[in-house]
Amino acid sequence: RAAEILGLDPSECCVLEDSFAGVVAGKKAGMKIVGVRNGNTQNLEIADVVFDSLSDVNLSDICCDLKNTAQESGEKCGGGGEIEPPSK
Repeated sequence: RAAEILGLDPSECCVLEDSFAGVVAGKKAGMKIVGVRNGNTQNLEIADVVFDSLSDVNLSDICCDLKNTAQESGEKCGGGGEIEPPSK
């Protein structure tokens, strides 16, 4: 629903989530998922990238990790770190 409100395709969205249920919901929605462990969180491995904490992470770190994940799946990263779907 958030993507719809913003006028975006879900594949253009990135979700930061610290719960397994949130990661699953984001995946089902077709969004890129950044998992963040919070001490109680487990099983975030299905997220596109996982960080132990956001305290030492900045946006460029997240974009870089998502870029590397996208390249492994056949997508490419644009100049600003945004994820672009593979060309058809």
